[in-house]
Amino acid sequence: MFFKKGMNYEKRRNKKNTKKENVKTNKDTSKTKKTIQKEIKKPTDKKSNISKKVVKKQTNKSKENKTKTNKVSKTTPKKKATETIKNIEVENKNEELVENNEEIIESPKKKEIISIIKKVLYNKYTINYILFSIFILYFGTLFFGIKVFGFNLECLKNSFNVFKYPLVLIMFTLILSLLTYFFKVLTNNITISKIIIFVITLILLTVNDIKYTIMSSPVILSDINYLNPSSISMMSSSTSNIGSWIFITILKSLILTILFILYLKLSKQFTLKKLNIKKRIISALLSLIIIILTSILLIKCPRFITKYMYLINKNSLSAKKITEIYTDYGFYEGMLLQEYSNKLLKPDDYKNNDDLKYNEINTKKWEKANIIFLLSETFFDLENIEEIKFDKPLTPFINSLKDNKNSITLDTLVETYGGMSVLSEFEILTASTLSIWPSGYNPFDSYFLQNSNINSPNIIKELNKNNYTTTYLAPWGRDLYHSEEVYKLFNTSRLKYQEDLTGKKKGIYYSDESLINDIYEELITPTENDYKFIMADSAENHFPYPANKFKKSDYEVSVTVSNYTKEETGMLLSLAQGIYDADKTLGMLYQKICELDTPTIIVFFGDHLPYLINKKGENILFKSSYFNTENASLNELRKYTTKSVILSNYDIELDNLEYINLNYLGNYVINNMDLEISPYFKYINTLMKKVPVFNKTTYLKNNTTYSLEDNSEESKLINEYTSIMYYNFYEKTN
Repeated sequence: MFFKKGMNYEKRRNKKNTKKENVKTNKDTSKTKKTIQKEIKKPTDKKSNISKKVVKKQTNKSKENKTKTNKVSKTTPKKKATETIKNIEVENKNEELVENNEEIIESPKKKEIISIIKKVLYNKYTINYILFSIFILYFGTLFFGIKVFGFNLECLKNSFNVFKYPLVLIMFTLILSLLTYFFKVLTNNITISKIIIFVITLILLTVNDIKYTIMSSPVILSDINYLNPSSISMMSSSTSNIGSWIFITILKSLILTILFILYLKLSKQFTLKKLNIKKRIISALLSLIIIILTSILLIKCPRFITKYMYLINKNSLSAKKITEIYTDYGFYEGMLLQEYSNKLLKPDDYKNNDDLKYNEINTKKWEKANIIFLLSETFFDLENIEEIKFDKPLTPFINSLKDNKNSITLDTLVETYGGMSVLSEFEILTASTLSIWPSGYNPFDSYFLQNSNINSPNIIKELNKNNYTTTYLAPWGRDLYHSEEVYKLFNTSRLKYQEDLTGKKKGIYYSDESLINDIYEELITPTENDYKFIMADSAENHFPYPANKFKKSDYEVSVTVSNYTKEETGMLLSLAQGIYDADKTLGMLYQKICELDTPTIIVFFGDHLPYLINKKGENILFKSSYFNTENASLNELRKYTTKSVILSNYDIELDNLEYINLNYLGNYVINNMDLEISPYFKYINTLMKKVPVFNKTTYLKNNTTYSLEDNSEESKLINEYTSIMYYNFYEKTN
């Protein structure tokens, strides 16, 4: 009995102990749950460490429970299986708790990422940025169109070209939105950010109006290169004839400002919460990085942009005039596409230079001589305009050269109008016409400064090889168009700018007579070489042309006009006097070289026609019948046709030339002279004989204009010429 009682007591005691252990286990489990819950409430940056601690703690507890359970089961074999099952269940519960804990810890991260994406894409703030960007893009294009077309149906129609290319619209919207956001996080104020973007746009549009009025060309990104003292000084003098057109610009600016204020009022409900300094810095950096990456894509991937985003061919783009690019694609989009025009495009049918035949012709007819290239500012045949009559010939000296067998007078097609003399310098010095280069291209900034290691052709380099002393004279600052840097790349021997010249002004600028004296001094100054080359720019007849540009005593001509106001008559008189002075001083220079024993040739040429802008912003020349024939192509050619002269102090044999591109003019001289020159220049001379006059869209043959879109022999020759240009400017290395 006692044994049985002992056994029963032992059983009861073991059972009691087992219950205690189970209670303890349950308490531990409960404690574990509480611990997990507490850990979950702790900051997220400590979650991973907490998870590890919880797992370790649960593992230890599990081991402890196993040990105790095993001890109990030794005395109760019958309960061993039951206790083991219970322990397994406890372990499984603990593991589930740990797993659930990890899921609970990680889920906020996922939710946060999803939340950010939703906030970016599907909220009123994003819509706010997008709407503002579209507002800027549309009204920028609209107000540019008003300048080009006036406020009419065509202007309104062209303003919707902003939406013509969805991918482009998305890219520009992204950039402008990010810029707005960037300024927002910097200022911590969305309104100030929008004002900054708006002011930048307003400044661009205002500068564009001024430039377009003076030069008939829109503002481009590379214009930033002209923020130097010489350029600013020239621009300030050029804007002295401000009239009613500037008030139209001001009125447009006021209207746009009112529209902007109304927009701000309507979008006031979208007030963005302010960020702390840490988030502002991070957000600013991220937005700036995306802006830079997007901009690199736009700038460095022209083929992708033009072919896929615009679905256009880069070659067709280069054939457009720069204004057409802006009106066809939008103001900001036009600036982007124009920047792709800063490089000569590789022709689709490009041939390696080795496959090209230059067809060299030996034309050496003239004795080696000094050479003077004289760029005459705004020199053209003003007497072609029937509505203007003069009391005497404007160019008596040039007229007298008809009987001079050692001279020839030519009409010359240039590729710039109203300004940018540097483009004419490029054409005559490189024998490359800008008609095959993209519109708005300035090679001094866009090519030579960026490709200084490329051995591109130029006449100065050719003459250096023939033992010439080469000189450049300019009555401008040496920083204008980065002139000094570029002429040094040309290996010019001597450079003289306005600070080096001691002559007098006539009117606003350096007189032509003083420049002629400077040229002659360079000719007679002894140098180590026997022959000299001088490239000289005149300035006297530069824009503007107010009625009082010169002293009363300086006016030697008078004009009679029809359908012109008193103001316009005064402008025509100042222009005519400048042309008269250029002709007179050319005669003076010719007399001086005739006194020299050394053979000397003068190549005299006008760089472009003038912007003769009245106070309404109209070019008064274009009102005349000379520029308004029934042939639109001929009208365009005449707007870019200047006058040029070749004359010498010794006998030369000249071809019967009447009208040529400017790029042929200087090249014609060095081809006929006894010089060693590169095959490239010989090729250009051969091309001149086959296609003497052409621009981007038209060639002239027998006084008749033809489109370059035809499959004529002339079109094929110009395509070949483009390949040769590309090779010599981008692939030739020696």
